[in-house]
Amino acid sequence: MNLEILGKEGYVISEHEKQLVEQALQKIKRIFGSEVSGTTKAQIKKGLNNVYKVEITINVLNTNFRSEDVDKSIKKAINKASDKLFSQLVRGKEKIKNRFSRRGSKIELNFENIQEVDEIAPGMQVKVKEIILNEISLEDAIFELEQIGHTFYVYKDLDNHKTCVVYKRNDGNYGVIETQ
Repeated sequence: MNLEILGKEGYVISEHEKQLVEQALQKIKRIFGSEVSGTTKAQIKKGLNNVYKVEITINVLNTNFRSEDVDKSIKKAINKASDKLFSQLVRGKEKIKNRFSRRGSKIELNFENIQEVDEIAPGMQVKVKEIILNEISLEDAIFELEQIGHTFYVYKDLDNHKTCVVYKRNDGNYGVIETQ
């Protein structure tokens, strides 16, 4: 597993913190190591009131999983984020394998072109992501949405070949926006 540990917003990661992240991810590496592709990213940010925010993103079987946690203790934040990620992987592993064997294709997201901006003015664009849209079903798009923990997911629909956005509504249901 290729691991990249980054500090966000000017935060400098110490060697001790790197070791904490590596130790926390050992269980994931041991169980899912051969199925992990790309770079596993752990991002740490120190916010107001000395609260740490830890975000971990990993790609298993070409599906991105993401977890985050906030705590005053860096060790607790890392461990909680790692535990959440492990739980997601265990829950999602069989679903992913079944989905890929049934469909015979892969989903690939490319996050290499993310640009961060240091000073953010109101209404300013702060991030750009480029993705490769592969055709998947609405059911698979909802699964992806749930796994990455976002409120929307962009995909190309398998049935109508349109670019679509599935989003989570305030009532807990899902909506779909289709392009023409």
